[in-house]
Amino acid sequence: MKKYKSIFITNLSEAALSLANLMSKKNREIEIFEDHVFCDRFIFSKGDDRILITPLKIDQEMKKHVESVMKFKNVVNLFPKKLNDSLCLSILEDRDLLRKIVTIIKANPGIDIVAYVSSNEFTKLISYLKSKKLKFTTSEIPSKENNWTIAFFDSKAGFRQLTTFMENGFPKMPQGIVCDSVDEIIGAVNFFFKNEMDCVMKANRGLAGAGLKLLYRKDFRNKNLKKELEELFKEDPYWSRDVVVVEEFIKPNYSLGGGAPNIEMKILNNKVYALYCCSMRINDRGVFQGIEIGRGTYTNYMQNKLIKHGMTFGHLLKKFDYRGHFEVDFVAGQDKKLYPIEANIRRTGGTHTYEAAKRLLGNDFEKKYYVVSKDFSEAPKLKGNSYLKVKEKLKDLLYPINGEKKGVVISIFSYIKHGKIGYFVIADSKKSAYDIEKEFVSRVS
Repeated sequence: MKKYKSIFITNLSEAALSLANLMSKKNREIEIFEDHVFCDRFIFSKGDDRILITPLKIDQEMKKHVESVMKFKNVVNLFPKKLNDSLCLSILEDRDLLRKIVTIIKANPGIDIVAYVSSNEFTKLISYLKSKKLKFTTSEIPSKENNWTIAFFDSKAGFRQLTTFMENGFPKMPQGIVCDSVDEIIGAVNFFFKNEMDCVMKANRGLAGAGLKLLYRKDFRNKNLKKELEELFKEDPYWSRDVVVVEEFIKPNYSLGGGAPNIEMKILNNKVYALYCCSMRINDRGVFQGIEIGRGTYTNYMQNKLIKHGMTFGHLLKKFDYRGHFEVDFVAGQDKKLYPIEANIRRTGGTHTYEAAKRLLGNDFEKKYYVVSKDFSEAPKLKGNSYLKVKEKLKDLLYPINGEKKGVVISIFSYIKHGKIGYFVIADSKKSAYDIEKEFVSRVS
């Protein structure tokens, strides 16, 4: 058997289950399906000599192509025969897959097992493997008694509470009210409107824009606020089934990193590391779509501020014995101040883009290149096509164009049956990246 350094379990849906379980049946199914197909992107994570366990089998032609472009060595993709909402629970129910995992661990004592998120389901899987007296490490899991911190600080109310511990000039959050009833939500919205402020309504376990609603005063003029909000609450049960944070809306200053600065970091071996700063690509409904990273994204001054605030937050997480990836989302206000709005205590929708760019372009790529990503783009012209057909149709746009370090890299392909595709674009400047992306989008949509 070949030797492996890590097993990466891409349990993205488990980060969303708390919210998904409060959704309507239809929206729940959409959320879980999207979380499963988005796991294609982890083909770019963790480097060589790894076992990559995904909810769905990664298209074999995509895998071959990515391995060729990225020069990956010894990457094996495993997946459960039968998939439910949780990848880790699906693994536990798949005897053949479990047997393979146990065999791999026995042949690679000390192999590191990591996941997208250290969920309760992942903890159950790790407990099972430990019960088999196997020798492996879990470099990104907190101690058992502190595993609660992940779900708590990843929540909107938990992050708001944690920021009260902050020192070293950590910026203040926007004004906000934590509500645990419909009446309190209506009252909080009314408070902001009466004080001439737009606001944001956030489900406690929301993520990537799911469970978020922007509320503008102008849209409610001459309307019954209570009645309008009650109608909105009927769209998804989570508004009335869990804590909701109502928060002052900070109008973004788009000249500062696109208005949505972000820093991702990592705690490993009891040290806090800054990985990268990026600009989040957020649509007008507040939904996360991807990132922009590279030369000119931020001034050195802005980047240093983000790193300083990230380190402050990271050292506090370390006190709670957290280990692994985390990030902090900010809004850059019209007053040029940074406002922290939430944290994700896990990998993110930008991690794979950063890891891929670093491997392709070198550790200092942010000084020389510009990278933009998008989790999915409408691609009706490609709907139902095989990867080889898509590759042929777009060959003049795919990385590396004419052997140069620029072009499109397809990152999510399992969505193609629904006419959607995920990608990131590499170029030597922001303008060039945008031009390539514009041509790509026009060709597929």
